[in-house]
Amino acid sequence: MRILFIYPNVNLNISINHGIAALSAFLKKFGHQTDLIQINTKQELKDLSMIELFKPDIIAMYVGTTQWQTAKAVAKQVKQKYCIPIFIGGPHPTTNPECLFEIEEIDGLCIGEGEHALLELVERFSKGGEITNIRNLWVRQGRVISKNAVRPLMERLDELPFPDWSIFSKEAIYNYPCFSFSRGCPFLCPYCINYALKNIYNDGTKFVRFRSVHSAIEEIKGKKDRYSLKILNFDDDVLTKDKIWIKEFCSVYKKEIGIPFNCNVRVETVDDDMCALLKNAGAHMVGMGIESGDFNIRKKILNRIITDDQIIRAFKTVKSAGLKTYAFNMIGIPGETSESFEKTIALNKAVLPDDLQLSIFFPFPGTILGEECIKNKYIKYESPFGIFNYSVLEFPQIFKRKDLHRYYDNFEYRVYKKSNFAKAIKSRISKFIHRHRPLDLIFRPILRTKNG
Repeated sequence: MRILFIYPNVNLNISINHGIAALSAFLKKFGHQTDLIQINTKQELKDLSMIELFKPDIIAMYVGTTQWQTAKAVAKQVKQKYCIPIFIGGPHPTTNPECLFEIEEIDGLCIGEGEHALLELVERFSKGGEITNIRNLWVRQGRVISKNAVRPLMERLDELPFPDWSIFSKEAIYNYPCFSFSRGCPFLCPYCINYALKNIYNDGTKFVRFRSVHSAIEEIKGKKDRYSLKILNFDDDVLTKDKIWIKEFCSVYKKEIGIPFNCNVRVETVDDDMCALLKNAGAHMVGMGIESGDFNIRKKILNRIITDDQIIRAFKTVKSAGLKTYAFNMIGIPGETSESFEKTIALNKAVLPDDLQLSIFFPFPGTILGEECIKNKYIKYESPFGIFNYSVLEFPQIFKRKDLHRYYDNFEYRVYKKSNFAKAIKSRISKFIHRHRPLDLIFRPILRTKNG
C-alpha cells in the first residue's frame, strides 16, 4: 500500500515531525511505501501535485490545533479531485475527536499513539476488510461515525524502528536535526497536551517511557553518519527525568558520539552534578521553563510551584557549568495582569538567558486551561494558520489583546537592551517586520464558540 503523509505546518519552523517520522518508519517495516507533503506556506497549500505523482491509496494527515483550518482546506481540496480516503491524527484529533463532525471530507481519525492503528487500517484496507472496529480510530461510514476505544500505550519502545527522516526535505533535517527518546511527561502542566493524554490513557499502563540508551545511541550514530550532523537537538520534554537513564546516556554518548547537543530540563532537576554530567557529555545549551515571572501565576494557574530564587539559582548553576541557557516564557495566560508581564520581564533580566522563547498562551482543547477558556467564553478569534505571536483570547477587565501583542513585540528588546543592545535591536526589527508584513494569517472574530 502507498500512504502519503500530509503535514500542515504553515507559518511555523520547517523541521522534522516526530510523529510522522515514527509512523513512516513503522509502515515501511511492514513493506508499505510512504511519502510526505509538508505545507509550510499558504502558497504551498495550493500545490498538492505530489498526489498525482505518488498515487497514494490512503492519505494520513498530522493535525495540530493551530493548523486545523489548514487541514480542513487540504481535505476539501483533495476530495474535489480524488477519491482517496483521508485519515487524520496528531494533537488536535486526539484531544478533540468531535472535530470529525465538522467536515465530511475526512474519513476518520486516530486518537493517541498511531503506529499499530494505522498499520491495521492499511492492511485491512488492502484486503477489503472491515475498518470500523479498529482500536484508536473513529471511522466515518456515511452519516455514522464508529468510535473505538484506545489500545494500551506501547511500553517497549525499542521494538519500534528508528524514525524515518528520508521523507523530509533537507531543509527540515538541517534546519533542526532533532531526536526524541521518550514518550510521556511526569509533569502534567495545565496548558500542555500531556494532561489530556494522561486522561485518555487512564488504564494503568506506564505513561512515561524511555527507549534504552543503546537504542538511542544507535539511532544517533546512523543519522549522524548519513547526514553529517554537527549539532543535535533532543526534544524530550525533560531529558533528565530518569536519573539512571541520563547518567548512562551521557557516559555512552561522550564515548561514541561526542558532538554538541541541546536539551530541555526542569528547574527542579538542576543541580551541580546533573550539569557536570551534561557538560561532560557534550551539551551545548540547556532549555528551562520560566513561563511566568509571577509566582502566584506559576503556583495557582500553571501548577509550577517553584520560587523565583529556585529559577535564578538553576540558571546560575547551568551557566557555572559552562553551558548556555535558553528560557521558555509564556504570556497571555488566564489570570495575568500587566503587573504579571512586568514580573516575567524582570525575572528574565535577572537570569539573563543566552536566548529565549516567548509564546502567547493558546487554549488547546483537552487541557485544563483550554477547557477553562472555552467554558468562560474567552476565545474570541480563531487562528487559521499556527501563529504564536497573536492571541485568540479576550479577557474582560484584565487587559486588551492589542496590549498583549505590544508586550510580546517588546519583550526580548526589554530583556536584553542593557546587556546586549545589538541583540535587543535585532529582536525589535524582526518583531516589527513580522507584525506588519502581509501574513498568510488573517484573524477574524468567532461567531460561535463551542458553548454556543
